[in-house]
Amino acid sequence: MNRIGRVVRAYSPDILFVQEVENLEILKKLNQDQLNFKEVILLEGEDKRGIDVGILTDLSLINKAKIYSQKTAKWNKETRGILNQKVALPDGTTLSLYAVHYPSQGSPTKARVNGLEVLSKITKRDNSLKVVAGDFNIIKSEDYIYQKTLKSEWTVSHQIGCKKCKGTYYYHPKRSWSFFDVFLFSNEFSNHPNWYVDKSSIRIFNELEIQNSKWGTPERFNDGENKNGVSDHWPMVVSLKAL
Repeated sequence: MNRIGRVVRAYSPDILFVQEVENLEILKKLNQDQLNFKEVILLEGEDKRGIDVGILTDLSLINKAKIYSQKTAKWNKETRGILNQKVALPDGTTLSLYAVHYPSQGSPTKARVNGLEVLSKITKRDNSLKVVAGDFNIIKSEDYIYQKTLKSEWTVSHQIGCKKCKGTYYYHPKRSWSFFDVFLFSNEFSNHPNWYVDKSSIRIFNELEIQNSKWGTPERFNDGENKNGVSDHWPMVVSLKAL
């Protein structure tokens, strides 16, 4: 918790999306001891492993949070839910947040495609500015499924920015980088009168020594055995700006 707190405070976001959280109480403890966000949101999903998604924010909440199941006829397995929370931007504009964590590479590609299809179906009923964020578990060779599944409804963070970034996750056995951690921005941003996505701000935040291994890759916590180590993923960051 101390190391996570150091990383988050170093960037100091207004909104933080988190994954693999055991429950609401532990997220509240992390916030109380390390972060001090005004709002902490987590709803238990169907997956019993204690790996939920959450949202922390200093922005005012608009509605009660909702969680949507990813189970469908195509993928009828219990997995993490899609968490939705609407917040008010400083000028009162509604921003709809969706926190996700799609099935890992231990599951077939169709599991992640299913997750994107469920997301698309849910968000079509939401006319707000929308941002989706989390661990998509989509490797470089699967990047095509964003366009195939979401078509032109969204823009993908590492496809419009972070051009010099290698990725947020490194798979050592294959010496390969992937953008597991992603933001999706809805088309409402393209013609919104007040807000836009600052593409130049999209980057990986890995500026603290404790985040990096000696090979220049994300250093996992590993039970705190080493002086460095926070997570085997680096966080992606972005700024939304007012016109």
